[in-house]
Amino acid sequence: MNLFSIFLKGGIIMWPILLCSILAVTIIVDRFLALRKAKINAPAFMVRIRGFIKKDDIDGALNFCRQEKSSVSHIIKIGLQKFSMGHQRVKEAIENAGRQELIKLEKGLTVLASISGIAPLLGFLGTVTGMISAFMTIENLAGAAN
Repeated sequence: MNLFSIFLKGGIIMWPILLCSILAVTIIVDRFLALRKAKINAPAFMVRIRGFIKKDDIDGALNFCRQEKSSVSHIIKIGLQKFSMGHQRVKEAIENAGRQELIKLEKGLTVLASISGIAPLLGFLGTVTGMISAFMTIENLAGAAN
């Protein structure tokens, strides 16, 4: 008995469970790759940015941010672009950019949460339908032993 034959014996409920599994693995791998891409050594990055700012080299800081492909560098770049407009505008720009980056990083997590709630219920439904099928078979045999 191979895995596919076991899958087929599971009944029709196995197909939605398989779909949920494939979708969940796809989202997990996508989020893993996105988070790995967003990873940065933030303390070292900020030390370099502070160095540029202390020298009043905003263009150098912007170029440094453009070289890094992370969420933190994008947020800081947005703030640096508003640097000449005052503290309040910089703060607002950084907060808005942070919210946008958070939305990007959380993409697909609501679907994953839904799958984590639905998949066990589908498994339970499969168990119940299997039990009903077993009892119907027993009823059809009228208790006769094979």
